[in-house]
Amino acid sequence: MIDTSLSSPITPASRGPSLQERQLRAENGALVQQNAQLQGENRDLRAEQRRLVSENADLQQTVGDLQRELTRSERAADPDSTSGTLLDVYA
Repeated sequence: MIDTSLSSPITPASRGPSLQERQLRAENGALVQQNAQLQGENRDLRAEQRRLVSENADLQQTVGDLQRELTRSERAADPDSTSGTLLDVYA
């Protein structure tokens, strides 16, 4: 935890920032840099997430197409099949 109490009061005669102020500025600078890096990583991860969602939708479409094709093939191979009827249209 950062100590926010001042060891000595700041007076107009003080020259330059106190040690504590310099430390806080340095820590703030590091946090600003880390925040920018994390925001960049977050953007990259969101882009990857969008890509994966799209890929998943494509794969689900392919699976659905393959399942319909399999159903049609099974019906066509079955001698008791209703192949050639409206049922194949909805398979």
